[in-house]
Amino acid sequence: MMQYNYSDIRNPEYKPVVVKDNILQRRAPSVVTCEDEFTPISKEEFIDTVSPGDGGYKLVYAINGQIPGPDIVVYEDQVISVSVRNQLRIEALSIHWHGMIQRATPWMDGASMISQCPILPGQTFQYRFLASPSGTHWYHGHIGTMRSDGIAGALIVLPRIRPRIHMLIIVAFDGHAIEPFKADSVVIQPAERVPIIHPDRTHAVLNYYGEDDEREPRIMPRPCCQSSPCVAVNRVYGPKVSHGASIQLKCKPTLLEGGFQCCIYICYGKCLETMTMFPRGPQINGRRFVKPTSPLQTYPGVDVITPCGTCESNECDCTHIIKFGLGNIIEIVIFSFGDIRVSHPVHIHGHHFHVLKTGYPPYNPVTGNATGRNPDIRCLDEFCTEATWADPSWNSGHIPGINLENPPVKDTVSVPANGYVIIRLKADNPGFWLLHCHFANHHLKGMALVIQEGEVEDMAPIPPNFPTCSDFQFSAVQWQIRVRSQRTRLASRGIIPDFKSGLALHSELQNDDPCRLNPWMCKMKVY
Repeated sequence: MMQYNYSDIRNPEYKPVVVKDNILQRRAPSVVTCEDEFTPISKEEFIDTVSPGDGGYKLVYAINGQIPGPDIVVYEDQVISVSVRNQLRIEALSIHWHGMIQRATPWMDGASMISQCPILPGQTFQYRFLASPSGTHWYHGHIGTMRSDGIAGALIVLPRIRPRIHMLIIVAFDGHAIEPFKADSVVIQPAERVPIIHPDRTHAVLNYYGEDDEREPRIMPRPCCQSSPCVAVNRVYGPKVSHGASIQLKCKPTLLEGGFQCCIYICYGKCLETMTMFPRGPQINGRRFVKPTSPLQTYPGVDVITPCGTCESNECDCTHIIKFGLGNIIEIVIFSFGDIRVSHPVHIHGHHFHVLKTGYPPYNPVTGNATGRNPDIRCLDEFCTEATWADPSWNSGHIPGINLENPPVKDTVSVPANGYVIIRLKADNPGFWLLHCHFANHHLKGMALVIQEGEVEDMAPIPPNFPTCSDFQFSAVQWQIRVRSQRTRLASRGIIPDFKSGLALHSELQNDDPCRLNPWMCKMKVY
């Protein structure tokens, strides 16, 4: 929820609205003390000036009092330094710099319990990394639902050489230039970015103040017909449905050949026909991700993970890690089979990858509904947690329709429901990188895995005094040693406790009457 200041509509000021003393109050820092001051909101203010972000009132997080957070605009290859101070009361947080490759700084990626410990209330964590690559990126919280609850903002990395502005509309995807073109619509999944350049600079403010919620919109899309099909970009359904045409994203040619570690098949989603078989929710290859107890990028060893090797069935909770040999070209086939027909936005940290092909399921050309799974994938077990190409000749890399000439480069790709995508990347960025669905509820429920790129000795050492965190266990023997040691230390200074230590009491109780110690066991009256 936010307070909208109408005094300057071109430069609006957002002030957070919070619940305090069981009423809604505006929160703003005092210019004198810098402490938060709270002002109750009147009924009139609530109706006229409190503006929700998504059509419903909710409590949200703010960065420096702003929703979304402040824009960060830098030039490519500049060093970005951001100090994040957590002033929340009870919630921990971390910030992921979405789109930044983090070469040589994998511990600055911001993925909680993968690259760093969460930032606890009252703590400050300083991120420092190189702004690369150029393009339209963003930053967001990477714990729980903080991303969708306000912890997000724009991260714009400008190229050193100003690009020529094209007359056409769409010029880039996920920060990478593509061949520019016009289109009627663009499908954007969570985490994807599409810059649109217009030759004439315009300014617009989206304001629904005073509008009738029941009125039909004035602006309608143009009708699509067979003689003049509508052109859609990045569509997550079939390319030839309802008089529609898809644009094949293209970028500059690049080297994609090399030593393959091929192929890795990732079943994304439910991995089966019926949800009843996997009642616990989203998974990858039958594995629901369990976070390590210490960030992997601090190199704590193998004891901090829940190994997947101990799984005895197709459904398993574990710290799912796949390992890439450094310098290899990795081809990954990501498919989504199941009754829950949703396209998943797959994001990979630490990399931008080439999208070589998207395979859609068969469709009814009249209704536009999918009629089954894409037949190119053959499942190797009942739950399709392992798979291969249905045509064995494809295993050698000769895949029809694959684009090796000018495939688009992205960091997030939409996997069609009951379809697949083929992506390729070079394992040249040593570190532990998260691969996950960018739907927050899917990610939280376990639709994630970690890519280990290279050996630990190939990865950048953590900076001095980098914060660590882990489980803690204290055996009875260790406890006794420390208690006795402290008792001896105090006695040497003439300090004798006026109460019996746990050890002394334990010694006395060993020989005492058990009925006196536990009267309820002997049916005795306590009082």
